Amino acid sequence: MADEIVKNVAWKVASNLSNRSDQFDVDFAFVQITSCTLVSSTALAVLKFETNRERIKWLKEVSVQYKLIRDEMRDTMLDYIRRGEK
Repeated sequence: MADEIVKNVAWKVASNLSNRSDQFDVDFAFVQITSCTLVSSTALAVLKFETNRERIKWLKEVSVQYKLIRDEMRDTMLDYIRRGEK
């Protein structure tokens, strides 16, 4: 379910990249991608000071999940842009 939501959002935003009249969606996508990077990095930073094994595991999972979401959104937008260039 979450994968489908991410994919739909990424495709919608990517399709708007060619239509600058809808600048808010494009800007929002970039903010979301940046936010995912921030969450992932923060989880890794907190991990360095964590001693609880369960939280260590959880923080690692959070970092990986947010990187995957970020990468999927970015890659989807790049794929759309590349197809439009041909």
